[in-house]
Amino acid sequence: MARKESLFDVLKRKPWWLSLLISISIASALQAFLPLAFALFAALPFLVIAIYVAWRQRGIPGEAKTAQVLDLLKTLGREEFEAVVEDAFSRDGYAVSKHEGAAADLEIRKGGRTSLVLLRRWKTAQNGIGQLRELHDAVTTAGASGGVFIATGEISDTARQFAGTHAIEIGEDAGLAKLLARSLKQRGK
Repeated sequence: MARKESLFDVLKRKPWWLSLLISISIASALQAFLPLAFALFAALPFLVIAIYVAWRQRGIPGEAKTAQVLDLLKTLGREEFEAVVEDAFSRDGYAVSKHEGAAADLEIRKGGRTSLVLLRRWKTAQNGIGQLRELHDAVTTAGASGGVFIATGEISDTARQFAGTHAIEIGEDAGLAKLLARSLKQRGK
């Protein structure tokens, strides 16, 4: 049986200002019927969600910046793309090395965990499950904790489902732009 989502689950995925707007609306509406303290207390959960979501969304680039970074990534050569990703993971505290094998490009280590990274930057209409299966096999063979699939193209739904059930993280869109933006800026891109 599928789990029903609460209003709070939905709001955690929306822009932070939406929860703030709901909080202000509730406080304003209830103030007409209740003392101010009670009206503010009723609006408090939505204010807390707004603060939590704003904290989680800090540093995530907007749609325009994300599109700009992804377009720039598609113009990079394979070696330069790999160097940018390598630099970004190093900035995040990972020990990064080249992976020996065709199913992954990099090996990243942090906190006793090792993950294999597969990079796909070319302009494909859609990245399918085949590449993720190869990455999963490489992760299993290497005894790694998981895999990371970084792609600038679209990911198919079956590939997403496969990744979700096989400890493979997908780096794309705003998350990918956030990861790589500093490294690209440092390289003058």
